[in-house]
Amino acid sequence: MDYNQNDQQQNYQQPVYEQPVYEQPVYEQPMYQQPLYQDSPFLDVPDAGSFLTKGILAMVFAEVFPILGFIFGLQGLGMKNKYVNAGVPLTGKAKVGAILSKIGLILSIVMAVFWVVYIIYCFAIGFMLGMAETTGMYY
Repeated sequence: MDYNQNDQQQNYQQPVYEQPVYEQPVYEQPMYQQPLYQDSPFLDVPDAGSFLTKGILAMVFAEVFPILGFIFGLQGLGMKNKYVNAGVPLTGKAKVGAILSKIGLILSIVMAVFWVVYIIYCFAIGFMLGMAETTGMYY
C-alpha cells in the first residue's frame, strides 16, 4: 500500500490556475510642483548675540589694537544696518551692541590718533636727544 501511495504522489501534477488579466486603471494626476523658494528678509539678519559680541570686541580692541577695534566697530554697524533694512526693531542686546559698536568705533579712531602722535613724539624726543649728544648741547 505504501508503494502505490508514493507512486501516485510522484505522478501527481499541480493544476495550473490561470489568473484573469485586469487592465490597470490610469489615473490622471497633476505633476507635483515644488513651491518656489522665496528669500526671507530675516535670513541674512544676524542674531543679537553676535551683534553684542562685535560691540564688546570693538570696545576691548579699541584701546590696545585700534585697527581691530575699528574693524569690529564697522562690522557691528553693518549688522545694525542689516537689522534696520530687514525691518527688525532694535531691542535689548541689539540696541546695546549698536551703542557699543559706535563707542568702540569712535574710541578706536581716538586711540589710533593718540598712538600716532605718541610715536611721533617719541621719535622727536629721541631725535633731539641724539642731536644733543652729537652737538654737546643739552636742553
